[in-house]
Amino acid sequence: MNDDREAAFQGTIKHLQRSGAALGAFVAAGMLFLTFLVGTAYAQQPTAAQQNAIKSNCRNDFMAECSGVQPGGQAALSCLQQHSSSLSSACKSAVAAIGGSSAPAAGATTPAPAATAPAAAAPAAKAFTPREEMAIARQECGPDFRAFCRSVALGGGRGIACLRENMARLSPGCQKVLSAR
Repeated sequence: MNDDREAAFQGTIKHLQRSGAALGAFVAAGMLFLTFLVGTAYAQQPTAAQQNAIKSNCRNDFMAECSGVQPGGQAALSCLQQHSSSLSSACKSAVAAIGGSSAPAAGATTPAPAATAPAAAAPAAKAFTPREEMAIARQECGPDFRAFCRSVALGGGRGIACLRENMARLSPGCQKVLSAR
C-alpha cells in the first residue's frame, strides 16, 4: 500500500513540476511583453533636447510635408516619421533620435540646434502645470476632451497635447484657452 501512495505522490510531484514550468514560461512571456509595451510607450516621449532638435532642424520639412497637422504634438511627430523618406538629413536624424516607427540612421547623433531660427518661427506653447491641465480639461474644454480625447490619460501634458492636435475641431472657448498659452 505504501508503494501505491509513493507512486501517486511521485506522479503528482511530476505533474506539478510540468505545470509549474509551463506557468513559469507563461509568466515570463507576459513579463517580457509588458516590458516591451512600457519601453515602447517610454520611447515615444521625446526629451526637451530632442524636441529642440526637431524644432530647429525640421521646420521646413514640417511645412512641406505636414502643414495640415497641428505642430508640437504626437500627431506632428507621427507625420514626420511617416514622411521620413523625404526629410532633409538633419531632420531625419533628429526624428530618428526619438525612435518609434523610424529607425535611427547608422552612426547618427542628435544634431546641435541651428544657430539662427527663421524669422517666421512661431513661439513654442508654454506648458501647463498639472493643476492647470486638469482645470482646463474640466472647465473650458470638458466637452471637447470627452469628444476627441476620451481615451487619453491626463497628466504629463497628454490631455493638452491631444486637445491641441484637434484644435481645428474644438469649441471656440476651448481654442481660446489653448491659444492663450
